[in-house]
Amino acid sequence: MPTFSRIPNQGRPVTQYLILFLLSVLIPALAISGFLVFAAVQADKDRANREALQLSRSIASMIEREIEGSNESLLALASSPALQQGNFDIFHAQMRSALQMRKRNAMLSDLTGRQLANTRVPWGTVLPPQDPQDKWFADVVKEKKPMVSDLVMGAVAKRWVLAYSVPVFLQNDLRYVLTMSVEPDQIAQIISDKKRDNGWLVVVTDRLGRIIAHSLGQAEYSGQMAQGDGGCQTRDGSLRELSAGSPKREMVRGFHCVDLANWRVTAQIPAEIIDAPYRTLWSNYLLMAAGLLLSSLPLAYLAGKSISKPIAATAILARKLGEGHKFDGEASRLFEASVVNSALSQASKDLAARSASLTESEARFRSVFDQAAVGFEQVGLDGQFLAVNDRLCKMLGYTSEECLQKSFRTITHLDDCTTESEKIRQLVAGDINSYTLEKRMIDKSGSAVWARVTSSMVKDEHGRALYRSSVVEDVTDVRRQRLEAGQLAAIVEASPDAMLSLNLDGHILTWNPGAEALLGYKASDIVGMPISTLVPPSRHQAMKVGLGRCRDSETIKFETVKLNKNGDTVDVSATLAPIKNKGDGPVTAISLTMEDIRQRKLQDEQIDLLNRELAHRVKNSLAVVQSLANQTLRSGPSPEQFAISFQGRLQTLAAATDLLTQTDGGSVNFRGFAYRILNPVMSSDTRPLRISGEDVILPPELSVPIGLALYELGTNAMKYGAWSVEGGKVELSLKETVVEEDRHLIINWTESGTEAISAPTRQGFGSVLIEKGIPGARVTRTFAPGGMHCVIDVQLQSSHV
Repeated sequence: MPTFSRIPNQGRPVTQYLILFLLSVLIPALAISGFLVFAAVQADKDRANREALQLSRSIASMIEREIEGSNESLLALASSPALQQGNFDIFHAQMRSALQMRKRNAMLSDLTGRQLANTRVPWGTVLPPQDPQDKWFADVVKEKKPMVSDLVMGAVAKRWVLAYSVPVFLQNDLRYVLTMSVEPDQIAQIISDKKRDNGWLVVVTDRLGRIIAHSLGQAEYSGQMAQGDGGCQTRDGSLRELSAGSPKREMVRGFHCVDLANWRVTAQIPAEIIDAPYRTLWSNYLLMAAGLLLSSLPLAYLAGKSISKPIAATAILARKLGEGHKFDGEASRLFEASVVNSALSQASKDLAARSASLTESEARFRSVFDQAAVGFEQVGLDGQFLAVNDRLCKMLGYTSEECLQKSFRTITHLDDCTTESEKIRQLVAGDINSYTLEKRMIDKSGSAVWARVTSSMVKDEHGRALYRSSVVEDVTDVRRQRLEAGQLAAIVEASPDAMLSLNLDGHILTWNPGAEALLGYKASDIVGMPISTLVPPSRHQAMKVGLGRCRDSETIKFETVKLNKNGDTVDVSATLAPIKNKGDGPVTAISLTMEDIRQRKLQDEQIDLLNRELAHRVKNSLAVVQSLANQTLRSGPSPEQFAISFQGRLQTLAAATDLLTQTDGGSVNFRGFAYRILNPVMSSDTRPLRISGEDVILPPELSVPIGLALYELGTNAMKYGAWSVEGGKVELSLKETVVEEDRHLIINWTESGTEAISAPTRQGFGSVLIEKGIPGARVTRTFAPGGMHCVIDVQLQSSHV
């Protein structure tokens, strides 16, 4: 079997590379799998946070509806004629009858806190006074609006209760405070209706942090102080944090503020319940990764061993080839190794045949070397000449024997010697295969001879540098001519501007690439033609005047138009200047330089157009804003309601305007437009909205009115319709049709999942925007069980030309 006894111990065995290859495949795959596991775990954790927040929001919403219902009952009682006339005994019976079904009690107090009637006791019972210093009672008297108390100890009930209070006005004067007493058990019932199993805990606390309701037991926890802050410093959120008790446990918490009472609803679950499945998932992943690595590495090692042996045998044959031996290829179990062995065998035979012809080739080279029309030199690694031909000796004025006594440094100009020395260093190091440079060589008389030198390195069979072989060409005369003739031509040719010269009669003498690019004529087509070929007829006289002034040694700069090869005009900035032979001698020719200014003129026109369009749009937008403000002010019941409605409509106008300015031509995609308008109204991703049907492009004149109509529909859905209740849905469907050769867009707004909604008794500005705000549209709204349905039929444009 072949051995490695004659092979240098360099590099790494193939076994290691196979193992590295296996690891390079497995490690990224395992990393990606680990990332996917991590992403799945993180997504479930985020889902738990959202679930906690959703549960707290749902319970808070139900509590707010309960408070709103109670306030409506109190406001209805406050309008009782018996109360207005001061018949408190009759009003006492009315309160008891009205609240009997809801199992609630109420009391009537004057502004000093004195109880006038209380349904917990029969009429005529002596009642304790209401403490006027109670915060919620004082707030009702001060603010003159409904208030909700924290958990308080009832003066009559002698237990923890909640109080909903409304002010009672007689002839616009505050006279009484009507209060409903609510048992905390009724809030606990709301929690019980929404309670979830598998470890979820729900707590409702008042502003002071006292527990109103607790999902683990109302009697045990009601009235106790909850851990953490009370109230609603933050409206809602979700987080993971350690519990305040002992032992400390990580909890997933979601909390939401009950806006009408400033209570806080907290839904939480121990994180260990959420995270238990993830630990099992990570354990299974780590076991799988370890199993793959432990089973794959031995297989890679064995495969490497089976490959390395044939390669070692092939390496020995390669050494034989290098030593000049002829041999026959050896078969191998590895197909590729057998192919290489066969190639090495054939190469050994070819090498022997070529060696025989090498002597003859060397003799022919010697003949060419001595008789060539260019100089040849062979230079040792120390810079000493080893061989030179007759042409090189004549170039330098030395005999052959004198040249062989020199080195390249002694016959190279000092300023060029450093440059060539660096090239030679790179050549010896193998950084470059050859180099070509022009340098000054010093001849026997001490004069400089410009030469173009092309050098390459001659190496032995092991790749070691032996000597440098160079071809030397005398370029002294060529370089002088190039310097004299090329400088000005290079400047003209490289210029991006059109540069041409004219004789004194105005005929074109020269034509650069810049002129060809600007006017389309090739030099062969235009040279010799009069300059009038490029000038519109209306400007011929002006051109004659300009040429005459230029012949009088005057330089002229002006803006004009030229005709290109297609006959189209091109805006240019031109300069006519006289050309003189020497100094102030006579004018022999005229130069014409032209710069393309079409882009600049186009930009000036675009800026002017944009300024006019901007002024037009600003005026239109201000008119719409003024109209929205006036109409909203007329329909708004209060300054606060005006601010909310006007701000929402103004934001909708801004969103529609943004979309118009961000699209080419001002048209917008309806689907994206609808999401942009309705997302701020929905306020969260829990509001179900589905948009279906065709994808329609809205013209710019309809974008703003349709956007305002969608905003009003979404606002009504949030206040009274599908988005105001749990489980309500809104579907927005689109359809484009043709009616009597006119294109129509049919928009269907369908609400579901809510109770029957009656038609509004008065038409506010929102209804006007929906039904009359879209030019040329027919709008129908129906109020049926399950939700409101609105159909908007908008004529877009004619379908024929």
